[in-house]
Amino acid sequence: MLYKDDANLPGNYGLWDVQAALQWIQDNIAAFNGDPNHVTISGQSAGARITSHAVISSQTNTLFHNAIAISGSTVGPNGVTNQALRTAVLLANIFNCTYTTTQDIENCLRTKDPHDLDYWANVGISMYENRTNNLKPVIDGDFVVRPPRESWEMGEGIRPSNHSRKVISNL
Repeated sequence: MLYKDDANLPGNYGLWDVQAALQWIQDNIAAFNGDPNHVTISGQSAGARITSHAVISSQTNTLFHNAIAISGSTVGPNGVTNQALRTAVLLANIFNCTYTTTQDIENCLRTKDPHDLDYWANVGISMYENRTNNLKPVIDGDFVVRPPRESWEMGEGIRPSNHSRKVISNL
């Protein structure tokens, strides 16, 4: 998402992919002799941040029962970004896109190789702007409803209906 009110790029695509995967697991785990009431998710580093977002998001936190987050969380500089538009514009410029709207940027960047986008999101940002990668979730009011620290402080992700839930993290 480039910014909260940008309908062209609603954002948080990776987190929505996680939601779709967790829903698929819930819908299909029994066919593999699994128990939909005993699903544990885990992640390390960036995966831990995704796991932490899944715990505090109402879009996903009913689709699993335990979470293990190792060496990463939603809290801190890597949890969310407020510079997604700046990053998208930089990438559009690196790839010589012609644009006047975010829809133009989206159309151009969708034609680029995903590996090239990932590479230049890392290298280009540090090379041209001396800052770290900003391909991070954004506060969209839907999947990420507020700054993650506030969600944790409010007790989101810990529901009375799952009082036995175990969340292991190194916040």
